[in-house]
Amino acid sequence: MFVHCTAGKDRTGVVVAIALSAVGVHQDDIVADYAESSRVTAAFIESFFGVSERFQKIRETLDHALLGSYLDALPEVMHDVLDKVDDEFGSPRQYLLDLPGGVQIFEGLERKLLG
Repeated sequence: MFVHCTAGKDRTGVVVAIALSAVGVHQDDIVADYAESSRVTAAFIESFFGVSERFQKIRETLDHALLGSYLDALPEVMHDVLDKVDDEFGSPRQYLLDLPGGVQIFEGLERKLLG
């Protein structure tokens, strides 16, 4: 399975969390993996801004608290997302199964992720 987005925490984080939860990965493990995105994203941003003087000047003008709010992958956010999926759909597995072609999607995830 290959999914991605710019920072790997929003679209990708939710898709991967739902897929992992659907096949039985424990929520605490999913959340820990999601939170790891903060460390990786911070390193990426450091390397990105270190590329040129222009980016260094841009960096000086940024609101670092605001930037952090976009980059942080807070564990409580993913707990809330998975809890919301449980509340709205019963479980991530049920959410997938209720999609058109959901059985095939779920079976494909099982094959690829649990192989």
